[in-house]
Amino acid sequence: MLNLATIHEAAAHSKLKIEWAKNHINGVKVLVHAVAEDNKNPISIKTDPNSGRAVVYIGPKQSVPASLPLHLGDAVHALNSAVDFLWSGLARTIRPALTSRRIAFPRHETREQLEASFNNAKGSDAAIHKAFPKAKGFILDEVKSYKVPSGNPSYIWHLGKLDNINKHRLLIATPYIIRFERGLVMEGADGGRVIHRPEASIQTQGHPMTIGLTPPVKIQNDPKPTVSVVFGEPEHFTRQPVVETLVNLVAATSEVVKAFEKSFLA
Repeated sequence: MLNLATIHEAAAHSKLKIEWAKNHINGVKVLVHAVAEDNKNPISIKTDPNSGRAVVYIGPKQSVPASLPLHLGDAVHALNSAVDFLWSGLARTIRPALTSRRIAFPRHETREQLEASFNNAKGSDAAIHKAFPKAKGFILDEVKSYKVPSGNPSYIWHLGKLDNINKHRLLIATPYIIRFERGLVMEGADGGRVIHRPEASIQTQGHPMTIGLTPPVKIQNDPKPTVSVVFGEPEHFTRQPVVETLVNLVAATSEVVKAFEKSFLA
């Protein structure tokens, strides 16, 4: 007889990990808000005493706070642990000794590869599939923890990849994105102009973009600049806002826990 109390425990511990991730996400929110407040006007103009040219600097006043990628990485790790707890819970339900080896939530690049891993499973995974026939459908059809086209991201697949990256280095999480709601138009005394349209953006990791014009330089109207902090990891939520993405990851992980309870506790 399988011990359902162990499955209840696994789900409960996963929920605790999700709440712990939210604590780190709150830290990210505070830091992102501070970045936006400190960079309400990311444009500064100085005259070079040697050339006499006006140098326009567009960029943040400071580098990304080191604590931001640290909070981000810890949030990702907590969420990834939450789904690992579920799979480990199934193994412990069968036999506690099965968890003596590393157990990770099943994921793969494609659905076909993930399905093949089920068919060729060994050790604890094989024991889980035998004891819980629903496990295969839960992973393949409900969680869908495989890579899919970028327009419809598998959050759980990305989550595992990000956590693996975070084990080896800090996530490249926070290049700045600067946009101008009304567009930026600057004009030098000699009529030279620089136009930055609203649909374009400037990406920088703390180093300002410089533009040379003849002083004095005038900025037409208020361009209404906004500064965002986004993911900079290639292939994983690139250029997407960090706070919004973390909130989506929490929602996706919470849905996996609900589906797990429905599949194995109903």
